[in-house]
Amino acid sequence: IKYGGQINRRKEYDKRRGGRETKPAIDMKLNTHSMDVIFAHRPLGNIVGEIGTAFTYQANRNVEGTGVEPLIPYYDQFTGGIFAVEKYVGPRWEAELGARFDYRSLKVKDFDAAGILVTPEYKFGNLSLTGGGSYAISESFSIRSNIGTAWRQPNVAELFSRGLHHGAAAIEEGLLIEDGDLVVDVSNAEVIPEKSYKWVTTAVFNKRKFSLEGSFYINWINDFIYLEPSPGEYRLTIRGAFPVFRYQQTNANLTGFDGGMEWNFAGPLSLDLKGSVLRGWNTTADEYLIWMPADRIESAIHFDREEWLGVQNFHLSVGMLSVSRQYKAPADADFTAPPSGYSLFNVHAGFSLPIGNNSLGIYLNVDNVLNTSYRDYMNRFRYYADDLGRNFTIKFKYDFHSH
Repeated sequence: IKYGGQINRRKEYDKRRGGRETKPAIDMKLNTHSMDVIFAHRPLGNIVGEIGTAFTYQANRNVEGTGVEPLIPYYDQFTGGIFAVEKYVGPRWEAELGARFDYRSLKVKDFDAAGILVTPEYKFGNLSLTGGGSYAISESFSIRSNIGTAWRQPNVAELFSRGLHHGAAAIEEGLLIEDGDLVVDVSNAEVIPEKSYKWVTTAVFNKRKFSLEGSFYINWINDFIYLEPSPGEYRLTIRGAFPVFRYQQTNANLTGFDGGMEWNFAGPLSLDLKGSVLRGWNTTADEYLIWMPADRIESAIHFDREEWLGVQNFHLSVGMLSVSRQYKAPADADFTAPPSGYSLFNVHAGFSLPIGNNSLGIYLNVDNVLNTSYRDYMNRFRYYADDLGRNFTIKFKYDFHSH
């Protein structure tokens, strides 16, 4: 049995006059409670499994007195789920089957176009299934594959965002907002959850000091929810003109490949490579899908020693991240063209010092060592500013060892 709780107080500020500089434009209190109850049954021969339930309750309250219409409304949200997973574990192969049913209730307090308080309620429920298996072809080579269904109901921001999102400097409108007004007379059938069918196949090779892994996946998503820019549309407010974005739904197909390699080529020296390719296709509009990550590859050389120069667990790595320009984006669907590709050099180092029976770890990371100016396609601040320049991070970690 596991319980988790979180109290989140979110404030976003704008440049304001008349002695209101310290008053937030968005002020929200979000309380979240979650509980998981899982029962793992005793093995039945080669079969192991578990059943469980999961519950989440969220309550959002907008603090009054900001002088600005809230970005999202008051809401209370309850989610409950029940699941079961069974796995067969054999000498060379494994198989797994799982099922889960989720129910969600969302109650909202908001004002309609006439300024009347309304309290619409939305309910969602769906069954998800998954099945897969793995097979060890040899001691060093194995393959696994999984196919399953999933669903995701729209979140509150996707449904009800209305107005200026100060943290993103943009006007956002949710699925239930038309021309800035809340659509109250709507059935659950018109608030359609995402439903997806995903197939993933992974091959792994691991022998001595060399390992290689690659995963291919394809994901068909019906009623995929995404934030669509409205090129050329700017809404004028007392704070200036801001670009407009609207949440939309479409049918989409996402295919991709993730790969990685690790090679310990000389004593304490090792090399690792990671790369990913993703293609998103809007099957309804018959064009590329917006907001998909560009192709990227990451490499690093590591130097690791358990003891070196009087310290323990010494680690040093020098790496490079290369991201291409996003050429697979829909034409004329954004406020600006995708930015150029970029490469960043990063250096990470760390070691630990023994202190009696305990130890103190010291870690230093320097990202974007060359202070490269760049903009990432997935960062909405790219409309206004470059990404982070040279960035230093230092971390201390003290371990208490048991006697």
